[in-house]
Formats: sequence, structure tokens, C-alpha cells
Amino acid sequence: MFNLAERHLTDRSLLERVGALMLEDTEENFDDQRDPDGNAWEPLSKNTKAAKRAGGRIGWASGALQRSFAWRVQGNSRVAWGTNLKQGLFMQKGTGKWGPKKKSYIIRPKNKKALAFKVAGKSGGEAGGGSKRDVKGRFVKGASRGDQRFARCVIHPGQPPRRFLGVGPRAMRKLVRYFGEETAAAFQKGGSI
Repeated sequence: MFNLAERHLTDRSLLERVGALMLEDTEENFDDQRDPDGNAWEPLSKNTKAAKRAGGRIGWASGALQRSFAWRVQGNSRVAWGTNLKQGLFMQKGTGKWGPKKKSYIIRPKNKKALAFKVAGKSGGEAGGGSKRDVKGRFVKGASRGDQRFARCVIHPGQPPRRFLGVGPRAMRKLVRYFGEETAAAFQKGGSI
């Protein structure tokens, strides 16, 4: 959410244009798999790629996140853009050891006795190779079938942040082109996520 309380940005039509520009930039960040500053997102792990749909592109499994991107004018001096889906927050901020709690988390099956998942580059034996310990530190044997693994629970490290919201150099160039230097600078000073 960005506060645009400068006198140049109190016209609703200007705020609507800012919202549209920021939404466009957010979509480009997501399509390019880059943060607002132009840095490439950390690549997916081999195991995640093995299980992914959408050709291994980050955040594209169902397309729901991209369809949720929106903007709106709030009052006379604010415009907000982003998503209302939790997965957007998880991508923006990270989870597990990268997230607010800074620690891995346990995943357990909801309706079955075991989790099933793919592991890249393994052929039989334990997921990850060698002996594994369960969440209480006991050695356990996992079952496998090809690259498919089964486990009662897994300790997941989480995902690193993959920021797509914010005002980076590309967004600033768009704002300068549309509004001019002074107004774009006022926008950048008032902005925060």
C-alpha cells in the first residue's frame, strides 16, 4: 500500500493511473520472475521442479495468484495494489526459515496416512539418500516407487521470498514518463510496503 498524500496526487484520475501502472509493473515482475529491482528470483529446488506443473515456472501452478492482482483507490490520496491471496504474501515475504518465524515447519497428511511427493534425481531408497529421522529424531524408513516418495511427515525448510510488489527502477521510469520527475519523486518518498 502506498500513501500518495502529495498535492500532485489528489486527483482521482491520477491515482487511478498510478494503480494501473503499478499493476502492470507487478504483472511484468511476475512474468519475468524478477523482483521490483530487477533481480532474478531464487530458482526452485530440483525436488520442487520435479513436482511442479506449469513447466517449473514459479507461482504459475493454477494461475489463481496472477488473476487475483488488482488495485484500488482509497480515499483521496492513496492507491493500493497487490493480491488478497495468502500465497501472494508467502511469495512476497517468504516462509519457513526465510519467513517471519525463521524456522522450518512440519507438514503432515490431512486425510491419508502418508504424504506422497516426487524427488528429483533419486532412484529408490530414501528421499534425500541415506537414513532419515522423523520429527522426534527417530530413524525411519521411507517407501519409494521410482521418483515418488511417501512419508508420515516432512520437515520443510520453507521458500525464500520472491518479491513481485514494490516500486523499483522500471516502475519509477513509468511514473516519470507519465507524471514527470517531481510527482514521481513524491510518490517514491511516500511509498512503503
